[in-house]
Amino acid sequence: MLFRILICSLCFFCCGNKASTELSSVVSEIGNYIDPDGSNKRTDPFHPLYDFSFPTSTHVLARELTEISGLCYDAESNKLLANNDENGQYFLLDPENLEIDSNREFAKPGDYEAIEIVGQQIYLLKSNGNIYAYHSETEKLKVLKSELSSKNNAEGMCYDAAEHALLIACKGQPLGIDSKKKNVKAVYKYDLDNSALDTSPFIEILDRQLAEYVEANYSLLSKSIRHKRLSRVKTFAPSGITIQPKTKDYYIISAKGSLLAIYDKNKELKHVAFLNEQTITQPEGITFDNDNTLVIATEGKSFNGKIFKWNLL
Repeated sequence: MLFRILICSLCFFCCGNKASTELSSVVSEIGNYIDPDGSNKRTDPFHPLYDFSFPTSTHVLARELTEISGLCYDAESNKLLANNDENGQYFLLDPENLEIDSNREFAKPGDYEAIEIVGQQIYLLKSNGNIYAYHSETEKLKVLKSELSSKNNAEGMCYDAAEHALLIACKGQPLGIDSKKKNVKAVYKYDLDNSALDTSPFIEILDRQLAEYVEANYSLLSKSIRHKRLSRVKTFAPSGITIQPKTKDYYIISAKGSLLAIYDKNKELKHVAFLNEQTITQPEGITFDNDNTLVIATEGKSFNGKIFKWNLL
């Protein structure tokens, strides 16, 4: 590779722009593999739809959403819906400037981790696995219970139209798991027709598979950087889930390690992206808007919460 650069550099003085173009291409190729932990170079060259190294835009949220935990998009109203995990309210946000358009109280304060909208029904997920179904017109509230508990630590939820079900991502212990399978996280399907949870995992997230992906796809990075990335994937614990409208891939984020794992429609691991841990510190909410823009929300801790957007390439 270095030999090619030298040749192109020499040719530049003889052949002008043609050699310059080739040189730029080679430098760009190398730039794709520069140490991502501390540089401003593109760090994730393997995904065709989004450059996860660089969000297209960043938005600071109102103080009411410092503890933003869930995020979804309503195509009918063209609004983003978000919830704070410490109170029983949800907020409607303008999708352009991310300012609060309105808010509504649906229940008493509690540990609400995710939000989804299906028609006029707003679903909010508690960490103990209970789903609060709130009708935006009648304002009636119903609590849907399942076999999940605080031990499973339900964190993410989205609507799967093909299954007419809610998908629930858990960062805790999977249902019925034995001590030999601790390095497994699970996504479950809650059937809305039957109001029942399928206790068999809809998607299994295996630490081993995440590590194998890193070894296979980031082999050109230095050994120390690969070691850091392997350490990060070992902490993977789902905090949000959504479905890409175009590809139907499942996008699952982890607040721990600031990671994004993508599974295809056959539930096979397709991609692992490493988000910037310094700026995207605790990703909790994830969704797509009507332009297939990826939208991720992070808690603010002692600062304001933020929303990051990635436009299609």
